Amino acid sequence: MPNAAELIGLGNAAVVAPAGHGKTEIIANVAALGRRALILTHTHAGVHAIRSRLKRLGIPHAQVAVDTIAGWCMRYAHAFPGVAQPPDGMPQTGEQWNQLYRGAAWALRVQAIREVVASSYDRILIDEYQDCHGLQHELAVALSSIVPTLIFGDPMQGIFEFAGATLSWDGEIHPGFPLAGTLETPHRWAGKNPELGQWIARRARS
Repeated sequence: MPNAAELIGLGNAAVVAPAGHGKTEIIANVAALGRRALILTHTHAGVHAIRSRLKRLGIPHAQVAVDTIAGWCMRYAHAFPGVAQPPDGMPQTGEQWNQLYRGAAWALRVQAIREVVASSYDRILIDEYQDCHGLQHELAVALSSIVPTLIFGDPMQGIFEFAGATLSWDGEIHPGFPLAGTLETPHRWAGKNPELGQWIARRARS
Protein backbone atom coordinates (compact mmCIF):
# COMPACT_ATOMS: atom_id res chain seq x y z
CA MET A 1 0.00 0.00 0.00
CA PRO A 2 1.53 3.35 -0.99
CA ASN A 3 1.82 6.09 1.62
CA ALA A 4 1.72 9.85 1.10
CA ALA A 5 5.50 10.27 1.13
CA GLU A 6 5.91 7.63 -1.55
CA LEU A 7 3.16 9.07 -3.71
CA ILE A 8 4.47 12.64 -3.60
CA GLY A 9 7.73 11.36 -5.08
CA LEU A 10 6.04 9.82 -8.11
CA GLY A 11 5.23 11.39 -11.44
CA ASN A 12 1.89 10.61 -13.03
CA ALA A 13 0.30 7.59 -11.37
CA ALA A 14 -2.94 5.93 -10.30
CA VAL A 15 -4.05 4.62 -6.92
CA VAL A 16 -6.93 2.17 -6.67
CA ALA A 17 -8.95 3.26 -3.65
CA PRO A 18 -11.84 1.02 -2.59
CA ALA A 19 -14.71 2.44 -0.54
CA GLY A 20 -13.82 3.05 3.09
CA HIS A 21 -10.09 2.49 2.67
CA GLY A 22 -8.81 5.98 3.61
CA LYS A 23 -8.76 7.65 0.21
CA THR A 24 -9.73 11.12 1.40
CA GLU A 25 -7.12 10.94 4.16
CA ILE A 26 -4.27 10.00 1.84
CA ILE A 27 -5.29 12.62 -0.73
CA ALA A 28 -5.17 15.28 2.00
CA ASN A 29 -1.82 14.02 3.26
CA VAL A 30 -0.28 14.02 -0.22
CA ALA A 31 -1.54 17.55 -0.80
CA ALA A 32 -0.03 18.65 2.52
CA LEU A 33 3.42 17.58 1.38
CA GLY A 34 3.36 19.90 -1.62
CA ARG A 35 3.70 23.66 -1.82
CA ARG A 36 0.50 24.30 -3.78
CA ALA A 37 -1.75 21.40 -4.74
CA LEU A 38 -4.92 21.29 -6.80
CA ILE A 39 -7.50 18.65 -5.88
CA LEU A 40 -10.28 18.00 -8.38
CA THR A 41 -13.38 15.88 -7.85
CA HIS A 42 -16.83 15.52 -9.40
CA THR A 43 -19.35 16.85 -6.92
CA HIS A 44 -19.74 19.69 -4.45
CA ALA A 45 -20.27 17.05 -1.74
CA GLY A 46 -16.85 15.66 -2.62
CA VAL A 47 -15.32 19.14 -2.43
CA HIS A 48 -16.86 19.64 1.02
CA ALA A 49 -15.57 16.27 2.27
CA ILE A 50 -12.03 17.01 1.11
CA ARG A 51 -12.02 20.54 2.53
CA SER A 52 -13.31 19.22 5.86
CA ARG A 53 -10.51 16.67 6.00
CA LEU A 54 -7.88 19.30 5.13
CA LYS A 55 -9.23 21.54 7.89
CA ARG A 56 -9.20 18.67 10.39
CA LEU A 57 -5.57 17.97 9.53
CA GLY A 58 -4.65 21.64 9.96
CA ILE A 59 -3.57 22.12 6.35
CA PRO A 60 -3.67 25.84 5.43
CA HIS A 61 -6.37 26.80 2.94
CA ALA A 62 -3.83 28.72 0.85
CA GLN A 63 -1.76 25.56 0.36
CA VAL A 64 -4.45 23.51 -1.39
CA ALA A 65 -7.09 24.49 -3.97
CA VAL A 66 -10.13 22.17 -4.11
CA ASP A 67 -12.71 22.32 -6.89
CA THR A 68 -15.01 20.26 -9.04
CA ILE A 69 -13.67 19.37 -12.46
CA ALA A 70 -16.55 21.33 -13.99
CA GLY A 71 -15.90 24.40 -11.84
CA TRP A 72 -12.18 24.46 -12.63
CA CYS A 73 -12.90 24.12 -16.36
CA MET A 74 -15.46 26.93 -16.19
CA ARG A 75 -12.93 29.31 -14.68
CA TYR A 76 -10.11 28.50 -17.09
CA ALA A 77 -12.33 28.38 -20.17
CA HIS A 78 -13.84 31.78 -19.38
CA ALA A 79 -10.44 33.23 -18.45
CA PHE A 80 -9.21 32.36 -21.96
CA PRO A 81 -12.38 32.47 -24.09
CA GLY A 82 -10.54 33.17 -27.33
CA VAL A 83 -8.88 29.77 -27.09
CA ALA A 84 -11.39 27.69 -25.14
CA GLN A 85 -14.57 29.11 -26.76
CA PRO A 86 -16.82 28.09 -23.86
CA PRO A 87 -20.61 28.09 -24.14
CA ASP A 88 -22.35 31.26 -23.01
CA GLY A 89 -23.37 31.15 -19.38
CA MET A 90 -23.83 27.90 -17.48
CA PRO A 91 -23.92 24.85 -19.76
CA GLN A 92 -27.40 23.37 -19.96
CA THR A 93 -26.97 20.39 -22.26
CA GLY A 94 -24.58 17.50 -22.52
CA GLU A 95 -23.07 18.91 -25.68
CA GLN A 96 -22.47 22.28 -24.00
CA TRP A 97 -20.66 20.54 -21.15
CA ASN A 98 -18.61 18.65 -23.71
CA GLN A 99 -17.77 21.96 -25.38
CA LEU A 100 -16.58 23.28 -22.02
CA TYR A 101 -14.34 20.29 -21.27
CA ARG A 102 -13.01 20.19 -24.81
CA GLY A 103 -12.26 23.91 -24.74
CA ALA A 104 -10.42 23.71 -21.42
CA ALA A 105 -8.28 20.88 -22.79
CA TRP A 106 -7.55 22.92 -25.93
CA ALA A 107 -6.51 25.88 -23.79
CA LEU A 108 -3.94 23.70 -22.03
CA ARG A 109 -2.10 23.32 -25.34
CA VAL A 110 -1.23 27.03 -25.34
CA GLN A 111 2.22 27.64 -23.88
CA ALA A 112 1.23 30.78 -21.95
CA ILE A 113 -1.66 28.95 -20.30
CA ARG A 114 0.54 25.95 -19.54
CA GLU A 115 2.92 28.32 -17.78
CA VAL A 116 0.06 29.69 -15.68
CA VAL A 117 -0.87 26.17 -14.56
CA ALA A 118 2.76 25.22 -13.90
CA SER A 119 3.30 28.30 -11.75
CA SER A 120 0.02 27.78 -9.85
CA TYR A 121 0.38 24.14 -8.79
CA ASP A 122 3.14 21.67 -8.00
CA ARG A 123 0.85 18.64 -7.76
CA ILE A 124 -2.60 17.76 -9.12
CA LEU A 125 -4.78 15.11 -7.46
CA ILE A 126 -7.97 13.89 -9.13
CA ASP A 127 -10.50 12.05 -7.00
CA GLU A 128 -13.20 9.52 -8.02
CA TYR A 129 -11.53 8.90 -11.37
CA GLN A 130 -13.88 6.04 -12.17
CA ASP A 131 -16.53 8.69 -12.81
CA CYS A 132 -14.53 10.50 -15.51
CA HIS A 133 -15.69 10.31 -19.11
CA GLY A 134 -13.47 10.59 -22.17
CA LEU A 135 -13.23 14.39 -22.37
CA GLN A 136 -12.47 14.70 -18.66
CA HIS A 137 -9.77 12.08 -19.15
CA GLU A 138 -8.32 14.15 -22.01
CA LEU A 139 -8.26 17.14 -19.66
CA ALA A 140 -6.46 15.08 -16.99
CA VAL A 141 -3.90 13.89 -19.52
CA ALA A 142 -3.32 17.49 -20.62
CA LEU A 143 -2.85 18.60 -17.01
CA SER A 144 -0.49 15.70 -16.36
CA SER A 145 1.75 16.90 -19.19
CA ILE A 146 2.26 20.12 -17.20
CA VAL A 147 2.20 19.13 -13.52
CA PRO A 148 2.68 15.67 -11.93
CA THR A 149 -0.82 14.23 -11.53
CA LEU A 150 -2.11 11.46 -9.27
CA ILE A 151 -5.52 9.93 -9.85
CA PHE A 152 -7.56 8.03 -7.27
CA GLY A 153 -10.47 5.78 -8.06
CA ASP A 154 -12.05 2.37 -7.95
CA PRO A 155 -13.61 0.67 -10.99
CA MET A 156 -16.16 -0.97 -8.66
CA GLN A 157 -17.64 2.39 -7.60
CA GLY A 158 -18.53 3.95 -10.96
CA ILE A 159 -21.88 5.78 -10.78
CA PHE A 160 -21.82 7.91 -13.93
CA GLU A 161 -21.79 5.25 -16.66
CA PHE A 162 -25.03 6.76 -17.99
CA ALA A 163 -23.07 9.99 -18.65
CA GLY A 164 -20.28 8.25 -20.52
CA ALA A 165 -17.94 7.27 -17.67
CA THR A 166 -16.93 4.01 -19.31
CA LEU A 167 -13.15 4.33 -19.57
CA SER A 168 -11.08 1.16 -19.58
CA TRP A 169 -8.57 1.24 -16.74
CA ASP A 170 -6.14 -1.12 -18.44
CA GLY A 171 -6.62 0.15 -21.98
CA GLU A 172 -7.08 3.91 -21.51
CA ILE A 173 -6.20 5.04 -17.98
CA HIS A 174 -3.12 3.08 -16.90
CA PRO A 175 -1.05 3.83 -20.04
CA GLY A 176 -0.92 7.48 -18.89
CA PHE A 177 -1.31 6.87 -15.17
CA PRO A 178 0.57 3.69 -14.19
CA LEU A 179 -0.75 1.82 -11.18
CA ALA A 180 1.15 2.87 -8.05
CA GLY A 181 -0.73 0.57 -5.71
CA THR A 182 -4.02 -0.19 -3.97
CA LEU A 183 -5.22 1.06 -0.60
CA GLU A 184 -5.59 -2.14 1.42
CA THR A 185 -6.83 -1.26 4.92
CA PRO A 186 -10.66 -1.13 5.19
CA HIS A 187 -10.78 1.54 7.92
CA ARG A 188 -14.50 2.24 7.61
CA TRP A 189 -15.46 -1.39 8.03
CA ALA A 190 -13.00 -2.47 10.76
CA GLY A 191 -15.40 -2.13 13.69
CA LYS A 192 -18.67 -2.52 11.80
CA ASN A 193 -18.43 -5.19 9.13
CA PRO A 194 -14.87 -6.49 8.74
CA GLU A 195 -15.98 -9.30 6.43
CA LEU A 196 -17.42 -6.76 3.99
CA GLY A 197 -14.23 -4.72 4.19
CA GLN A 198 -12.12 -7.77 3.42
CA TRP A 199 -14.36 -8.67 0.47
CA ILE A 200 -14.10 -5.13 -0.95
CA ALA A 201 -10.32 -5.22 -0.57
CA ARG A 202 -10.08 -8.59 -2.35
CA ARG A 203 -12.26 -7.36 -5.23
CA ALA A 204 -10.08 -4.24 -5.63
CA ARG A 205 -6.92 -6.35 -5.87
CA SER A 206 -8.38 -8.82 -8.36
